[in-house]
Amino acid sequence: MSEEYLEKQRRQIYITPTSYLELLKAFKTILASEREKTLRSKNGYDQGVHKLLFTAEQVLKMRQDLKEKEPKLVKMTQETDVLMK
Repeated sequence: MSEEYLEKQRRQIYITPTSYLELLKAFKTILASEREKTLRSKNGYDQGVHKLLFTAEQVLKMRQDLKEKEPKLVKMTQETDVLMK
């Protein structure tokens, strides 16, 4: 019938084996799964980087506060030493 169709319509009919179609389907499924896994890992890394940057910001603020309060701390330490004597 395909030869007859080729003669009449000048169009070739191709038949793809089911096993090849199943292979393509399995490949698509695995590809989607791996993409999802990769995106989850990327999102985890992004969150980790965000937390590290936030923590670094907080550390800088704390250092600035410590520098501002250091003279007070030294003065209070000296007063405490005087009181202890």
